[in-house]
Parts: sequence; C-alpha cells; structure tokens
Amino acid sequence: MGTYKYSESPTPNLDHGVLHTGPLNGSGGTWTQLNVPSNLTSGTVANTILHSVMGELVVGNYDLAGVPNSGNAFLYNTTSNACTIFNLGGTQNLTTAYGVWKNSADSYTIVGGSQIGGINKAFVLDYVLSTESFGTPTYFAPRGESADIVSHFEGVSGLGNGGYSLVGMTLDSGSNPTGVDYGVATWNPDGSLSHGGWVAIAVPDASMTTGNTVVDDIALGIYTTSTSAGVAAYVATVPEPGSSFMATIGACLSKDRDVLLAFGDFPAEHWGHVRTTNPIETTFATIRLRHRRTKGSWSRRASLTMMFKLAQSASRRWRSVASGG
Repeated sequence: MGTYKYSESPTPNLDHGVLHTGPLNGSGGTWTQLNVPSNLTSGTVANTILHSVMGELVVGNYDLAGVPNSGNAFLYNTTSNACTIFNLGGTQNLTTAYGVWKNSADSYTIVGGSQIGGINKAFVLDYVLSTESFGTPTYFAPRGESADIVSHFEGVSGLGNGGYSLVGMTLDSGSNPTGVDYGVATWNPDGSLSHGGWVAIAVPDASMTTGNTVVDDIALGIYTTSTSAGVAAYVATVPEPGSSFMATIGACLSKDRDVLLAFGDFPAEHWGHVRTTNPIETTFATIRLRHRRTKGSWSRRASLTMMFKLAQSASRRWRSVASGG
C-alpha cells in the first residue's frame, strides 16, 4: 500500500493510491491503482493518498481539484472493492483517516482528525464491516483546543484489555508539526471512551518529530535535526502518562540509521529499488502483516521477540541498491 505519481501528470504532480496483494518481495501478486471515484464526491478528485491497511480495510485521504481546503477521508473495502466517503458532520470538515485496527471479523477502529465546532481535533471511530456503518466518534485534543492548531491521531494499536494505544500529532496553522503525543484510551462502563493522560514525545535535539504508528507502548516515527540534511527514524518505548519523557532511540535503528536512509542522499531517479520513501513502512511491512495473527494475546517480551525475528528474516530478502543509470 502506498502512493505514486505519473511523470506525465500536470504540475504539481497528482498522487494516486496503489495497493499490492501478494508476496512481500513483489513477485507475482496484484498491483491495483486505488483512486477515490469522483462520482462519490462533490467535484473532481485530484489526489488520493493511502495511509493504513488492516484486514479488509484501507483508510486514507483525498482532495478535490481546484477546491482549497477540500481534503476528506475515505475507506476502501478490499473484498467488495468499494470506497466509502467519511461524512463526520459534513465533508467540508477537513476529516483525515490515518490508522485502522481490526478488533474482530466485523469490527474495526479508525483514527484520524476532523473539525468540530471550529476546532480541529483527533478522533477515535468504530466501523462495522457487515453493515458498513460508522459509530459515533470520540474527540480528543491532547494539546488543548485552539483554532490555531490541528490535532489528529496517526496510529492505533489494540490492547489486551479492549482499549487502544494511540499516537498523534499537533500541527500549527501552517501545517508544520509542533508536537507528538502518546496516550491510552479505555472503555468506560457507560460505553464512552476516555484517556488517562498524554505523554509528549520529543527526540533529543530534533527540530521536527512525527508520530506515525504505534504498537502497544512503542511509538515509531521520523525526525530531523538542524545539523543534518537527512531524515532519521526513531523507536520510543513510552512510560506511563504523567512521567517525564524524552524518546529513547531504538539501538538497532540508531546504529543502522545511515544505511537505512542512505537512499535519501542520492537523486530520486536512483530510488527504483525502494518501494516507498517512508523507512518506517518499508522496514516494518512484514511485522504489520502479522497484526491480525497476534490477537494482542502475547506478552510484551514475546511480541518484541517476534518483531525482531520477523525483521531479521525479512532483511535477507531486501533488494540491494540498484546501480546508477
């Protein structure tokens, strides 16, 4: 799952979604272009960007050609090959969908952000596959409610107690990241969803930090520094909300950071061997595909061991850097 452009596309180039079903090494299988049909919207769709897939559902965002601030979220059912447009109080509310978690054969949880009452907040939303119906979203604002900031969740992971670990970002009015937060949301007896506090994630000496996905209490993202022109990845194990926290860089990623991101030092035309420029999605693709099998029933140590061994095994099949030309 990802996004690509045609070299013949108008300027700026338009984004198209693409979904691969088949072996991880790309041999065989099916590649499907996935664009939101314009007849489902109020205009002509310009860009379609896929963000996450689990089970039968893909979630992402789209916008309309020539219509400022027309971004909205959609989901795609890989079984019925049908797109569904989000309508959280209106398609004009700049709704985004970034993460999806499969709770059971018929139940999913989707996270993203949307505007409500003039404030852009992060949300958690249930979706029932068999009836194609959305639940009532629960909204959160980890860094407060203000018209000058935009909050959204990017990652969601189901916990054994039925709750969710969440990682989200806050942007300023210019869409620049200003903070990353981790939290745990749990169900109350009355059926409502609440959180126990938020933990700010800030990579030491970083000028920009993102929070892109989460597995239990482990957050993953990328960051930049003022002293480096490249983009680096981090893995952070998050303590309980309320404690002081600075993200701890995963030793493995830190040690191999230069090798992992070396492609970014070369011209884009030399990136043909890289299936996506997102190092987190590339490195952890194998692990993400195992989510549906784990069911959240393993211990943390067993899960981390599985993640390491899967990544280690997958690395043997990664393509080497292609020669220039």
